[in-house]
Amino acid sequence: MRNDDVIDFYRQALADASDSEFGFPLITPEWLVILKYIAGRFRDQSDGVFLLKKKGLVDRRSIKRLVTTTAGRGAWGTMATGLKRWYDLADGKITTEKEDYEADRL
Repeated sequence: MRNDDVIDFYRQALADASDSEFGFPLITPEWLVILKYIAGRFRDQSDGVFLLKKKGLVDRRSIKRLVTTTAGRGAWGTMATGLKRWYDLADGKITTEKEDYEADRL
């Protein structure tokens, strides 16, 4: 288990997990997006956007509900702008800086 200021998110994700046939818990896609957002690495952003692109896989309203239920409205206020950016990337409304850079080189 984590021992930091976001431990409540990890605990709740595991509490909401279902048992797999392999004997380990499976967290929901919504929790996976939240935890990847918290981790904050570029690879996690790519993974989160990938999950959000899959139609019907992630319920975005549930993400807000899970964040506010776990850590309050202030936590959602802190995360909302960054997650909105992920939603926009997934929906093709904006591109990543790398894609913009690559387009400029062509």
